[in-house]
Amino acid sequence: MACVTCQQYKADHLRPAGLLQPLPVPSAVWADIGIDFIEALPKVQGKTVILSVVDRFSKYCHFIPLAHPYTAESVAHAFFADIAPARPAVEEVEALALAVYREERARVEVIAQLRRSPAVPNELFYITQEMHRALAGFQCREQKHGAARLLELEALHAFFDDLI
Repeated sequence: MACVTCQQYKADHLRPAGLLQPLPVPSAVWADIGIDFIEALPKVQGKTVILSVVDRFSKYCHFIPLAHPYTAESVAHAFFADIAPARPAVEEVEALALAVYREERARVEVIAQLRRSPAVPNELFYITQEMHRALAGFQCREQKHGAARLLELEALHAFFDDLI
């Protein structure tokens, strides 16, 4: 060890760190998570470790008890058992997408069959009709997006199955 004077006047051999770069903002729930282990806890029902999982988008936290020693496989199983949604069958998702498409067609047909009351001006009737069509289309697109997200989750599950 050097003396106090030498420690105070010693030149740094590292460049200054500079400004920290912010992490990118997540775009969806569970798209970006943080995982940490809390260890050396008193044993409760055979568990001495807590796996903490935080979703950076929603700030939602999950705390999963684990037994020590744990492996990557046991952590993955605990993660999917506690957090990951149930795996949808591809056929179920395809059936949902088809049902949504049929529902959208049926809604548009009902809107097209509406008749204008003589008390309602033409412009107001057509604007209202277009608003109903747009709303039906938006709701169906949202449901289709949900179905597509389920397919993405299935691909993610398959990827993790390959890893395990």
